[in-house]
Amino acid sequence: KITKEKIPAATQLFTPDWIVRYMVENSLGRLWLEQLETQKTFDFNCIDFDNFSWGEYKDKTITKKQESLKSKWKYYIEEAEQSDEVKKQLYDLRMKNKNYDVTKIKVLDPCMGSGHILVYAFEVLMQIYESEGYNPRDAAKLILENNLYGLDIDRRACQLAYFALMMKARQYNRRIFNEGVKPQVYYPAGWADGEEFGSLVKVDTLPPKPERFLADGQTYDPDYEKKFRIWNYKRSLSQKYDVVVTNPPYMGNSGMGPKLSEFVKNNYPDSKSDLFAVFIEKCGELLKPIGYQAMITQHAWMFLSSYEKLRNKLFNRYIVNMVHLGARAFEEIGGEVVQTTAFVISKSNIANFKGIYVRLVNYNSQQAKEDAFLSGSFRYIAMKENFGKIPGSPVAYWVSDSVISIFSEKKKIGDFGRALQGTISGDNNRFLRLWFEVDLSKTSLLNENKCTETKWIPHNKGGSWRKWYGNRDYVINWENNGFEIRNFFDNSHNLRSRPQNVDFFFKEGITWSDLSTSNIAVRYHPTGSAFDATGPTLFLQKSEYINYILGAMNSKVFQLLLDITCPGLHYNNGIINSMPIHIADNE
Repeated sequence: KITKEKIPAATQLFTPDWIVRYMVENSLGRLWLEQLETQKTFDFNCIDFDNFSWGEYKDKTITKKQESLKSKWKYYIEEAEQSDEVKKQLYDLRMKNKNYDVTKIKVLDPCMGSGHILVYAFEVLMQIYESEGYNPRDAAKLILENNLYGLDIDRRACQLAYFALMMKARQYNRRIFNEGVKPQVYYPAGWADGEEFGSLVKVDTLPPKPERFLADGQTYDPDYEKKFRIWNYKRSLSQKYDVVVTNPPYMGNSGMGPKLSEFVKNNYPDSKSDLFAVFIEKCGELLKPIGYQAMITQHAWMFLSSYEKLRNKLFNRYIVNMVHLGARAFEEIGGEVVQTTAFVISKSNIANFKGIYVRLVNYNSQQAKEDAFLSGSFRYIAMKENFGKIPGSPVAYWVSDSVISIFSEKKKIGDFGRALQGTISGDNNRFLRLWFEVDLSKTSLLNENKCTETKWIPHNKGGSWRKWYGNRDYVINWENNGFEIRNFFDNSHNLRSRPQNVDFFFKEGITWSDLSTSNIAVRYHPTGSAFDATGPTLFLQKSEYINYILGAMNSKVFQLLLDITCPGLHYNNGIINSMPIHIADNE
């Protein structure tokens, strides 16, 4: 377990500069470009220059302003062409923010680290202020006073962010140190809940602002600075923001301390498996009704069954765009350990909105991914409504409409049988043997009719990659109908084993290894065998289908479909049951 004192060191990861720019430009930058659009009197492309008017001149000026800003944002992704109905919904939504003052925009990074994202947000805000006619010196002060907020659980990180923002402001205002302006960045030291849970803490009601002097009105409170900082931390969590941008900590539930683990289970049950997923929910909570959330996280939430409820929550909003990075997006992390995605999602929901998705998973370095992004290649357009047509609702943006129709129109494997998880012995060294390690006379290997009478029976537990048949290496102790396994308790009288689906023991089926580093490899499972949790097995209602489905599941087409629903390493029984299969009526 990782203690609260070690969480910063265990979870801090420096975000590559180009990804920071992508997130800020496509959230904060987009928000302002849309605000400018609401100031137009009508579509500039429809102006009649023979009857030119002030309204047309205003539209032309605004369009030039928009293009000038976008020319500075090379990681900005233009919105996909939308249907007329979606355009109407977007227009109505954005008009609610009409005439929004730049000084009113609030941007938060709730996991700011050393302030890398906030510093670039400062730069984008400066460009916006200057485009609105502010001089840089005044704008620098206004940005620190009104626009930027940052939180971090680590005091040292907060100090670095404070310093970085002050130096950025001084770049535009040499007197900023003498003007009494301070960046609104805070850490929670001295507040027990804040120290334990960081910016995940819920602050529904802000307490009164602390007083500088004690009750007598004359004695200065020696703890005032700490109390005021903690109050500001709470204030930052009590208000809503136009833009929330962050690279959250990555920490699985197994690494959390008991208090943090209990907190996320109680407050974020749909995302409790990892802190990055919890922060996806938290950042959404911190947004105003019309606002943008930009993050870089592990891509697990897009596919794993444990995040299906989280995905369905997010599908009640619309994804503006996404850069699917995959592995090696961070120079300091090699291999396939951290696979990431960066995305921008609105707080609002627009039905049938077409988002843009950039697929960079096949590039093997940070620089190669950036170059590919800038080239404009590997871009897909997808609607979130289509994701729900695929079992498990994965964010399978690259899938064509014709392939999606296979999932929605064809029958499922589960319509022809049941894929089940087998037994868990609780101690394989005790209950399992290789077939040649036991006395053959005490096994059913030579006579499967003895499988209910003998001690050792064939046991399928997955194994190495092998198609069609094989991996029949193990036997399991099933003497007296598995009495010893069924009654395998620990010292606290908790059952260590899980003898599940034993009614399907000894039946014919189709099996595969639950965990694979390659494609699925499906094998025939003959009668007379038990099966393990690591060797899930499909049992069909009609045995005459067994060779047909075995062949189909070992095909390239099946693997293509499987990669959509399960791009990870686990081919569990639930996924297999939901996979489409076509069996003609005359077969």
